[in-house]
Amino acid sequence: MNAIPIEGRPLRLVSERLLLRDLRPEDWPAVHDLRGDPAVAGPMGLAPEGEEESREWLERAIRHNRLLPRQAFNLAIILRETGVAVGWIGMSRAGEGRDADGVYELSFALLRDYWGKGIMTEAARVLLSFAFERLEAKRVVADCLPQNVASARVLEKVGMGYEGPAGACLRYGLDDEGWRHDDAAL
Repeated sequence: MNAIPIEGRPLRLVSERLLLRDLRPEDWPAVHDLRGDPAVAGPMGLAPEGEEESREWLERAIRHNRLLPRQAFNLAIILRETGVAVGWIGMSRAGEGRDADGVYELSFALLRDYWGKGIMTEAARVLLSFAFERLEAKRVVADCLPQNVASARVLEKVGMGYEGPAGACLRYGLDDEGWRHDDAAL
């Protein structure tokens, strides 16, 4: 299904200000800063994590990145100018079965000091482009808690439309036709 083979290769995506690359063990301090900060974890519906929990999450994310065929893309968000990891963005195949074929789910978190600078919008656009153009995704969805207004705004800025409630969350989505239409307008 991939337009360009990506199996077994580390993923690196570049934009004007950012490098998105597979998570590595040395990303643990930034991962823990994300997952341990109540201001970041809370809007994601998580309790702040301790060091051991953050290490375990990072190990699982790296392990999932290595599964073949690749089902998940857990990426560090790196500022190109400084080389500093400032967040995480991830995408994985959504569910199982025929209805989930070609559907991916987007998630993300950004260190508090970098909020409001357009970084997550830029990172999400890069990952959506990868999903639709290289993975030939049919659809990308994302869920966020109703109180997470900033994440909802990021999803709207990248062209994802509100679709309704999904459990305790709000569901946003974008299909490949919508992406091509938005991409042509840029």
